[in-house]
Amino acid sequence: MITTPIEQRPVAQIYIVNDHSTNGNGNGFTPPEGAHILPTEESRETNIKALSGLLLPGLDYEHHVKGGDGTAGWVVETVLLSSSGNKNDIHLEGEGYKDDLRVMTVAAGGSLALKPLIIEKHVLGEDAPGEDQQQWATERVAAYSFGVGRIAVGAKIVNSEDFRAEKAERIERYERWLPQSLAKWVGNLVSDLKLVRQVFGPQAEVAGDTWPANAEINGRTIGALVASNGQWMSGKWMRFRQQKLENEGHVISWVGDKPASVLFGMLLRAGGLHPMRDVQKIGGATYFTIKKRTLAQADGEDFELEPGTYRIRQADETVTLKAKSRAKPS
Repeated sequence: MITTPIEQRPVAQIYIVNDHSTNGNGNGFTPPEGAHILPTEESRETNIKALSGLLLPGLDYEHHVKGGDGTAGWVVETVLLSSSGNKNDIHLEGEGYKDDLRVMTVAAGGSLALKPLIIEKHVLGEDAPGEDQQQWATERVAAYSFGVGRIAVGAKIVNSEDFRAEKAERIERYERWLPQSLAKWVGNLVSDLKLVRQVFGPQAEVAGDTWPANAEINGRTIGALVASNGQWMSGKWMRFRQQKLENEGHVISWVGDKPASVLFGMLLRAGGLHPMRDVQKIGGATYFTIKKRTLAQADGEDFELEPGTYRIRQADETVTLKAKSRAKPS
């Protein structure tokens, strides 16, 4: 069989547009006329299926992602798990409330080879994805950020319609007497501080549902379990000085469940310090077990994990991310 050399393959461009993202309209990015546009749906699974259906053998792709980290996250998952053998470059076009993935890519020079985090569930018998009757099935791929506990509750709050509407109204109000860029910065900061106050409580109410701030992992109550392969997450409120997105490896960090532990851990983490609770890993996996449905987050998107045993590991394959630095609006 004759195959086309990879350097001579045609390149197809796909514009993935999520105008409902907190970052979707942040930079005024508009796909060119006649471009192939893939609008996003609310369902992550529907989006992954739609993008997977466009990846044909013999073509290389440039994915231009107009959306936030959560949108970029499912594009990374689609590309990573694709078996078509395509070359896929992911261009991050979103900019707004939280765009850690784009900013870290720019800090790395505008292009990097990313090894995402893979969250897998232990499955037995008929649920096993292959011939072996004991395997690990992919539950989620995270471009750079995974966590349970208070960080997941924070993601749930941030993604709620109430939080987004209140933040947008606050920024609009500040723009009446502040320059646009300053109004956005102040509005985001006030929103962050209100979020921290909610996350520090014993529980949080979101859209009429009450969620416990802590999580039960491996039979004990914790404030948070966090995994990151980048130097920061949560809009730089959590930093990992020993890690960079472009480097191999990832950090596993634990936060205690007591108020003092949460406060001390958050303050240290904001400065990039928390060495006693950090485990730097290159290769290998971290295992954890939950006995009830537990709120989790990946790349800022909240979801739920069913009871079971899970592991967090870094992918062996890489995904190419690209991003450009741009001036903030005045």
